[in-house]
Amino acid sequence: AVLARRQGRGDTAGVDDVLVRLGALDPTDFAARLNAAGAIARAGDSLLAAASFREIHDDLLEAGREAEALDALRAARPFLVEGSSGGERHPALMMALLDLEIRDGKIASSRDLVAQLLSLDAGLQ
Repeated sequence: AVLARRQGRGDTAGVDDVLVRLGALDPTDFAARLNAAGAIARAGDSLLAAASFREIHDDLLEAGREAEALDALRAARPFLVEGSSGGERHPALMMALLDLEIRDGKIASSRDLVAQLLSLDAGLQ
């Protein structure tokens, strides 16, 4: 009901706030969690959005829903590429992007990501 009222008023920020809250209620409601991750992205927190999409991906894989897991990772692609507003790149999220780039046959960008990962964390060598 709150969501409908906020939508009716055209309160985009309020709608996104409700979507984030709904996404936190039930960890098995992947649709709600995906909506929440999208709302987080619209709010401008690319790093948190990417982490949310990646977590959903991992949970879907664990549930044996591989195609949906890959779709969640693909939805995260813009945020995985972008990083945070300060340009911060998180190695785990970069690994998720690398996985996706390899699956999609993007060899050149995969090589670039490997080089970036190695520059961030020499322990990966």
